[in-house]
Amino acid sequence: MNCLPSELLFKVLTHLPSKDLLKLRVVCKLWNSIICDRSFHQHHLDQLRKNNIGGFKYYLSSESSRYFSSVDIRSSETLATTEKIELCKSYYDDSMEYSIMGYVDGVLLARTVSFNNDENGIFLWNPTLGKIVDIPLYGPLKEAPEVTFGFGFGLGSVSNGYKVVALSLEKNDLKIKVYNLDSRSWTSPKVKRGLIDNVKHFSSSRSVNFEGCVYWLAKAEITTGKTHYLCFNLSSEALTCAKLPDVKYVSRRHLAVLHKSLALVDESNDDGRNNIGVWIRRRDSRTSCVFSWIELYNLDFGANTSFIYLMNDGNLYFNTLRKRVIVYDLKTGMLKPCSQTSCRSIEFMDGFLGSLALLT
Repeated sequence: MNCLPSELLFKVLTHLPSKDLLKLRVVCKLWNSIICDRSFHQHHLDQLRKNNIGGFKYYLSSESSRYFSSVDIRSSETLATTEKIELCKSYYDDSMEYSIMGYVDGVLLARTVSFNNDENGIFLWNPTLGKIVDIPLYGPLKEAPEVTFGFGFGLGSVSNGYKVVALSLEKNDLKIKVYNLDSRSWTSPKVKRGLIDNVKHFSSSRSVNFEGCVYWLAKAEITTGKTHYLCFNLSSEALTCAKLPDVKYVSRRHLAVLHKSLALVDESNDDGRNNIGVWIRRRDSRTSCVFSWIELYNLDFGANTSFIYLMNDGNLYFNTLRKRVIVYDLKTGMLKPCSQTSCRSIEFMDGFLGSLALLT
């Protein structure tokens, strides 16, 4: 294939899986230089999205938080493990716990906490490549365990570079830091006050990526449920705050993506029954800056179920008291058992792609 023009070779290689490309780097210097080129990584990612290679794939944290189990749900309707991936040993010991804070383009953002000395850690992990990138901690992350932190990760369209976002809230003062993987440094974008000043708490659990922005749930009063959402634009580095639909007696709220729209899932318990409301955010036809929330579904799932995740294709996943995962299809209205699982927790990665991100 060395007789092919480099432009054609470039195009041919973009159609191959990432694991095959890693092996092909040793063929010759030309192939290695193409595969390691950042522009090739972007074209390869575009091809993955076009062909839906990698499809829907999710990772499960098993009985031991040292392993992730991979399941391709295009070919399996159960949680039967198809691949078991061990986290690098240097990032795990028996006194450490880690959690997934976000993901994009086949890269997971994870946070570690040591039970012995309360040390925090942040790293990016591409399971397809087995590549881990440490994110250096700045002052409060190392020295202020009483501060609430939230994290996000994504790709800025202007710089075409990956960024890690850290929100912190101390004494009602909301701050933001951004770590750029290209410059390997933290910066402090200016935060416009206003509605953001009303935020008294935000969700420190996993963030949601949608259309170049990172989202977190937030609330204006400590005693109430989540009433707002925070949005950080990865390109303009602007942080905004907006209201969620006002619903009474909601026990839990979750942000998700449904049919290429930002979605909200409300859980409420009425007389022991689990009611689910599914909302989507739609843009006002008269102006691109105004959004409204529309409730698409209001469902009754009875007792003994708890919501796990909403897939972009409209599948709702639930846990039961008997550790059985069930799935409800919003399109067909059908409810069916998915699997029995003994996993400590389940982390869904909707549309996970085995990309070359973080290779260079």
